[in-house]
Amino acid sequence: MVIIQIDHSMESILTLAHLYILDILINFLKTKIVMKKIFLLTFTILILLTSCSLIKNKRLYFKYIKTANIEIEWFYYSYLTSYSPNYLIATQGEKTDTICVSNNIIDVNINIRDSIVLITFNGHPCLYGERININKNIGKYKIVCDTSSTYNLQYIKCFTKK
Repeated sequence: MVIIQIDHSMESILTLAHLYILDILINFLKTKIVMKKIFLLTFTILILLTSCSLIKNKRLYFKYIKTANIEIEWFYYSYLTSYSPNYLIATQGEKTDTICVSNNIIDVNINIRDSIVLITFNGHPCLYGERININKNIGKYKIVCDTSSTYNLQYIKCFTKK
């Protein structure tokens, strides 16, 4: 049995879990060949799944808008599951703000002349079914939420590169 000093960081917890699994692996290697093959396959899958969460997720962009005064990024992170929230991030100069994190964004546009960021939602802005509040302003831009869109428009999204 391996004994290590535990601090409360996530890395130490994962290391302790990996050491515990390694200890179980050593004990199982003393068993029959069929059990070894099944266990090694299970162990490999477990290590791959736990290691995936440590890798920084890749952003997949729906839209990237850059003007002279503001940049808008609309993206989601590539999780193993198919249902991850969309992020709207605005950057003005050196300042970066999150406009919203939602599951039902349909589109985003900027009206430069009137300094408006228009966000189209399928109904009210929600994150996993719970309503969220959107700030009214981001810097000098006013945020307008359009909640009158239909659900079918959500599947017309296409991916772009930043």
